[in-house]
Amino acid sequence: MVWTRAVAGVPALAMLLAASQAALAADAGKVEVRTFNADSYREKGELTFTVDVKDDSGPVDALDKAQWMLGVGEPNAELTAVAPQTFRASGGITSVLVVLSATGSMMGQDESDTTAKDRKQPPMHYALEGLAALKPALAKQDKITVGCYDEATLGADKLVKMQGAGSANLAKTVEDVRSACHPDEGGGEPPRLKTVLSNVISDWLVRNKEVDRCVVVIVTDGNSKEAIDGDWWRPLQAKAGRAWLELYVVGLADAAFDPAKLEALAKGGVLRRAEKRTNLPDEIGALAPLVAGAGLYRVQYTVADSIKGPDVSLVLAAKDARGLFRSDPVPMGQLQRKSSWLRVVILVAAILVGAAFLVLLIRYLVAAAAERRRRREEEAAAAANQQYDGPARGRLIVRDGPAKNQSFPLIDDLTYVGRSAENHVVIPDKTVSKRHMSIRIHDRTYQLEDLQSVAGVYVNGQKVVKVHLKDGDSIRMGSTEMQFRLA
Repeated sequence: MVWTRAVAGVPALAMLLAASQAALAADAGKVEVRTFNADSYREKGELTFTVDVKDDSGPVDALDKAQWMLGVGEPNAELTAVAPQTFRASGGITSVLVVLSATGSMMGQDESDTTAKDRKQPPMHYALEGLAALKPALAKQDKITVGCYDEATLGADKLVKMQGAGSANLAKTVEDVRSACHPDEGGGEPPRLKTVLSNVISDWLVRNKEVDRCVVVIVTDGNSKEAIDGDWWRPLQAKAGRAWLELYVVGLADAAFDPAKLEALAKGGVLRRAEKRTNLPDEIGALAPLVAGAGLYRVQYTVADSIKGPDVSLVLAAKDARGLFRSDPVPMGQLQRKSSWLRVVILVAAILVGAAFLVLLIRYLVAAAAERRRRREEEAAAAANQQYDGPARGRLIVRDGPAKNQSFPLIDDLTYVGRSAENHVVIPDKTVSKRHMSIRIHDRTYQLEDLQSVAGVYVNGQKVVKVHLKDGDSIRMGSTEMQFRLA
């Protein structure tokens, strides 16, 4: 892995680099990538990530001033620009759904003793106090919806229909809840909590448009007449569209409650437990920074070099005085930068050269195959014709060249002449082709043919391809000159 801000290639800084790498290895916290956008990468080299940064104590703030880095698999990757912002400053939109349990136990209708000091008000009274504390945590562009459920009815927006957080009225009373949610008079069976919540949240998700983040806050005692498995939350994530989901559960423990079901309900998120109803405002209020997006950042990288491939994984990191905060490898799928005009020209030229070479190679192979076939046919015809009824046998006398004064009788009906030892007449002359020419007896005459030699064949000073020889003709190929004589 290569960090794009690392210093390399300077021997004098080797120890400093090693110390820096050791510091990077000790992570101060975790970066979780919520979403990424690579739509502008091909044209501009831009990669945008929305990340959630936490350490052991919770969300990490002030990282918009930190040094952000990008880990890639290519050693020469460089960043020309990095633009980190908090999620809220970048214009990110959060939609919040608060679901209140309006069952008899939460409304105080199932209690027989209301004289105790901490039981004079029903749990719903304190839940509404906590709800009011959430409003300042939301930005003007955010949205909020407040729903409820009881033993018989449910509704994703029974109390507050989806609207801008800046104009939403969250100052509700217990009587408002009683009127809107129609709780039973007490003594009814517990609700089917998983089914109720899944329906409420699904109904709310389909109405969220153009939001980046969906946050669900559930205030409940966990009572349910059906089992709750820890994966109940997973199918809802697929319905959030381009947004991601966050789950926060505030469980009340001083009424009739089921701790195991509360744990299962909050398995996909964060659970805060109020041991007493009077603690509900504090526990709900403690969620305000999380709902507000503390620790959320949107980071845009501009990559100088081309990071490309069919299966690229990137690692994000932020570093400040507190240490290094790093993500796990993030699969990006295929990344491809737009090629410059010069690269396109070079690519096209390479394709054309390759195509031309391929055409020449095919032509050479076809010609070589045809030549071999022709020679085989000629040799077969010569072998079949053992009887000779032609003119007197001729001979070649070398007048000039490496084989000067040698004489070669033409004793076959087809004679090959050239530098290769496979010929009937071997001329040890480098300027002569391996198989330079042939002399064939045809129609009672000697017929000379140039076999596509490099130097060519000249008869009596004239370049020829195919010619009938006469007694005394001068034949030159390369630096060798011969004379054709009839016996």
